[in-house]
Amino acid sequence: MATSINRLLSAIIGIIRIGFVIESYGLNSDTVFFSFRIVGILCLIWFGDAIGRYTGYVGHRMISTETPGWLVCLMGWLLLVGVPLVVNVIR
Repeated sequence: MATSINRLLSAIIGIIRIGFVIESYGLNSDTVFFSFRIVGILCLIWFGDAIGRYTGYVGHRMISTETPGWLVCLMGWLLLVGVPLVVNVIR
């Protein structure tokens, strides 16, 4: 049940953020790139358990232990909601 709520809320927030960006700046290559970034963040929320189980090389670094899925999901929420809130408060 919690996974369904996470997915639904994150999808709604992601769609709203993409809609605001397209409304403000129009549909161009920057807004398409922004949309792909939002989809990447949604993957952290939606597939946190699978992403957390990954061990191996990422770039030049080695991930040697699994990360709890809830922590990956929390990071996704921080990127989706927390960072934009902090940026808007600082402005």
